[in-house]
Formats: sequence, structure tokens, C-alpha cells
Amino acid sequence: MNYAHKPILPFEWVDYPGGVLRHKDEHYDKIAKTIKESSTLFICVDGKLLVGNDTARKIRNVKRKCSMTINRYFGKYFEAGGKLPPVGIILTKADLFSHDTNDEEIREILQEAFSPLFFSRDTQVGVIPVTLGENIQDDNYCGEVDPVNIHLPIFMGIWFALNYRIQEYADKLASNRTSTNELQNKIHDNNSRIRTLEQSISNMDYIVRDEKDSFWLWRDDKKIDNLQRNINQSKGDIIASRNEVRNFESTISRNNEEAKKIQSLLEAMKRDREMFQSYLNQIMWFFNGRWQVN
Repeated sequence: MNYAHKPILPFEWVDYPGGVLRHKDEHYDKIAKTIKESSTLFICVDGKLLVGNDTARKIRNVKRKCSMTINRYFGKYFEAGGKLPPVGIILTKADLFSHDTNDEEIREILQEAFSPLFFSRDTQVGVIPVTLGENIQDDNYCGEVDPVNIHLPIFMGIWFALNYRIQEYADKLASNRTSTNELQNKIHDNNSRIRTLEQSISNMDYIVRDEKDSFWLWRDDKKIDNLQRNINQSKGDIIASRNEVRNFESTISRNNEEAKKIQSLLEAMKRDREMFQSYLNQIMWFFNGRWQVN
């Protein structure tokens, strides 16, 4: 997905024919894995099923031709603990039903036909009527191409993918800052330890000098040797602590550089997301247990 020749977000579109849900073949389990890993799930409903004035018949048509098989699959998916990503119901050939099926009826039909979607917790459903043009099927599909809303499913998918990506990078930034804070605390602890060791060395050095200056009959050479070993050990500990501090400071410097890059990416992705926000307002949304009507 590019905007003004600038990449916004790469994406992969995985397309499964509805028939694979009727027969448990090698694709059946792959679909569950794909759904779990996807940022958005799209279900296509043939607009021809919504033509006419009989709402009950339209519901039966959608159930028989589309939702019955999908609902059965969703039932097993939910029983296995699966959680759906945001769902886009794409109503194709919208030019065929736009004159006799309004938004309120569409909501009624879909909520009845795809009831598991609307009763599952935390599922967001977007409804998008699309068409390639008015009566494009005339003359053996040689009608004039005048697309309506065909960009919205892609924009919906990109918007949610950006949300996931933004959250991913926000988590990385938070982890980066936590790591930096922990390293700064370690530097503080090491510096405190270095100061304590330096004070201890100073005290032991004073005792050693005092012991060496004492009359030889009272001088305790064993004590001097022990103190000298402790001084050398403490000096070694200071060198090790200073090396650790330098390593921590180097890691903090790398963290800060990484944090700048992550912050820059976050700001760019948030700007990209804003470009798609207004388009999402054209979609009929169902979440938090009710329809969001613009």
C-alpha cells in the first residue's frame, strides 16, 4: 500500500473459497491459523442475495448460500478458544440491491444471518457495500466500470494492521525505556559500590600504613598481608564495576538511538493511520453490542 509513492504498509491477502468450510480437507485447519494471525477477516456476501422486498427471504438466502456454513465453522473456532480479529462483511454487487435494501434492513439481515459474530464478545464488525459499477453485469459484463467503495476493505485492513503495528512499537518503546531505567539504576548502584570500595580501601590503606609504622615487635605482618589482599581485591572489584558501568552506558546509548528510531516510526505510522481514519467513518460498524450509526 503506497501513498504519494511512499510505502504505507505491506500486506498479504489470503483468499479461501467458502466451499473449503464444508469439507474438512487440508485447508480447514489452515484457515483457523490464518484467522488467528490476521489483522482483519473479510466475509464476502453476494449482493444478489439482497435483491427484492422480502426481508425474511433475504435472510434465508444469506443463511442458505453463505452464513450457515461460516457460522458452523465459527462455532467450532470459538469452542477451541479462538478469538476473531475485526471482521469486514463485504456486500458485493451493491448496485443490484441499493434501490430496495436500505442500511437498517442490511443491519437486520446480517445480524440475523451471522448471529455468532454479533454475540461473540469483543468482535468488531464493519459492513461495506461495494460495486464495480451500476449494471456492470449487462452486455456480458461489459458495462461501464464506475467502482464504489472497493478501496474501503483494504483501508479497513490497513487501519487495523497499523493499530497492531503501532501497539507493537509502543510496547517496544516501553520495553526500551524500562531497560534504560534498569541500566541507569545499575549504574547508580555500581557507582555507590565504587565509592564504598574506595572508602574501604582508604581505611584499610591507613591501617596498613599505621601497622607498618609501628614498632617491629608489635607489628602484625599477617594482618598487613590480609589487608593488602583485601585492598587488591577491592581494587579489582572497582575495575570490574567501572567496566560494567561503561558497558551499561554503551547499552543505554544504543537504547537511546533505538528509542529515537522507534519514536520516529511511531509518529510516521500514526500520521499514516490518520489518513485512513475518515474513510472508516463511511463503514457501518457494530461493536460493544450495538450498531454505530453515523
